Amino acid sequence: MYTSASLFFIQIVISIFNSHLAVLYSIALCYSVQGRILGSSTTNFVHDSTIGVKSSWSRHLIHGINIFSFSISLFLIFLTIPLFDIG
Repeated sequence: MYTSASLFFIQIVISIFNSHLAVLYSIALCYSVQGRILGSSTTNFVHDSTIGVKSSWSRHLIHGINIFSFSISLFLIFLTIPLFDIG
């Protein structure tokens, strides 16, 4: 689910802004969601990072860190939108 959404988002960002910075942030966004650059992984990063973790609070902490990194990636993308020359 996240892989197709991330790749779709990358295509939109690259086509609209056509910037090296947008490409880097899009890859960072996809990496934070999927765990591998451009969604090459077959399993979700959240599941990969919680394998072998038995306590529930540790799993919640890892999920929270992943969601936080995803939010930071989105924030950085929208923070740099005014810097692009859209005209």
